[in-house]
Amino acid sequence: MARRSFQRKPSQREQRKRFLIVVEGAVTECDYFNAIRIARRISTANIQVVPPGPTSPIEIVEKAIELRDEQKRGDPYDEVWCVFDVEAKITQSARPGLQEALDLAQQ
Repeated sequence: MARRSFQRKPSQREQRKRFLIVVEGAVTECDYFNAIRIARRISTANIQVVPPGPTSPIEIVEKAIELRDEQKRGDPYDEVWCVFDVEAKITQSARPGLQEALDLAQQ
């Protein structure tokens, strides 16, 4: 009679991709991404939408880096997105800190 193994078989299902989206607004942007996830019935990804607190572009990127680094040891994110407005007021040439935020995000 053949021996039966009681060891657990490896999972056959592919692990869901993990996304971290750090947004500028505390309510509207979170609602947008959650509505898209629900409307498109995206169930094959784990999407975490986080308002950053401070809303300058550099602070949003720094918050995303902080959250990403916290997860590196465990189950890291597959993609990290930073979402913020880049329009300038009429009196400004660009949002303060925009180029620094883009440079930091590229790194």
